[in-house]
Amino acid sequence: MIEDKRARHGALPPWFANLLPEGALREMVEREMGAGPHSDFDMLARLGGDLPGAVVVRDEREARVGQMPIRAADQRAQQAAEALIKFSLAGVQLKFSMVDAGERLTLPGRDESGSVIVKLPPRDYTNLPELEYAAMQLAREVGISVVPTRLAAISQVRGIPEALLADGEHVLVVPRFDRVAGQRIHFEDFAQIFGAVGDRKYTMGNEETNLKLLSRFVADGVGAILEAVGRTTVNLLLGNGDAHLKNWALLYGDGRTSTLSPAYDIVPTLAFGDDTLALKLGGTRSPSGVSFKKFARAASYLDMDPRAIENEVRRVVRAAAETWPELAKPLGIQRTLKRLLRKRWDELPIAAGIANPFR
Repeated sequence: MIEDKRARHGALPPWFANLLPEGALREMVEREMGAGPHSDFDMLARLGGDLPGAVVVRDEREARVGQMPIRAADQRAQQAAEALIKFSLAGVQLKFSMVDAGERLTLPGRDESGSVIVKLPPRDYTNLPELEYAAMQLAREVGISVVPTRLAAISQVRGIPEALLADGEHVLVVPRFDRVAGQRIHFEDFAQIFGAVGDRKYTMGNEETNLKLLSRFVADGVGAILEAVGRTTVNLLLGNGDAHLKNWALLYGDGRTSTLSPAYDIVPTLAFGDDTLALKLGGTRSPSGVSFKKFARAASYLDMDPRAIENEVRRVVRAAAETWPELAKPLGIQRTLKRLLRKRWDELPIAAGIANPFR
């Protein structure tokens, strides 16, 4: 929407605000920028050369001759060149865009983009990289399109302060689907599309509006809807309560045609006490309140046979029951999480009567 691209009252337009980092990564950039308040416009000007997707933002003051004194422009350019963070990654979790050099993960140099996102082990969420890796593998096993993640030892990471790597043994390495063979591939997350900023990523949409968006803007709307239904089913089974609007995205591989991006950020937040859905489905955030009827009701907004949606839910649940018991053990799923997932499965109407893979 054009309105979401316009600034009002000094605030960055929602579409662009969603390109910026939050939390610890933003704090690191602000420290590098020096003392004083730093607006979203300042942040966008600083990181605009390496943003998510293909968009590039440049400071007009430095682009126009005479708009800024040469000395000031040179000083800003020098500060940016010496900074540790030259890129933006949206979201709260601390992560870095890095170059995958085989046995080493390094920060990109000047005028270089990272090929992978490296998620660090946070202090407050024990074993988060390992848990996300396990969840992504389980999702892939039941036919969900996921980004091919891997775990890497802390010792492989170069250029990041050791204090940021002190709270775990591994980092999660996620290939960037918006950086392919040196080319920038555009994408936009659903928060950008809906104009949701901050916590509104939990309230400005729901599972049904996500499906409706796919039906309208993706060429293979039916295929995208069934893929999304499968992902939502996996989120229910694995206790992922953080599948908000920023964790859904459209990808423009050819620059024009939109497809549903591969799944990313599938995390069993149930392990950390998050027991509800990020987005409502059928008017509820309670996993135990999501029945086949809730899924089928979504079909009425999509001009689809509700049986197609119900069949996809059943397919994913049965595939999980058949494949996850063998996969869960080598993934090293912790005993506590396994107990929580076992309880979750038993409480889900969509899994009633199907063998619990976490027993």
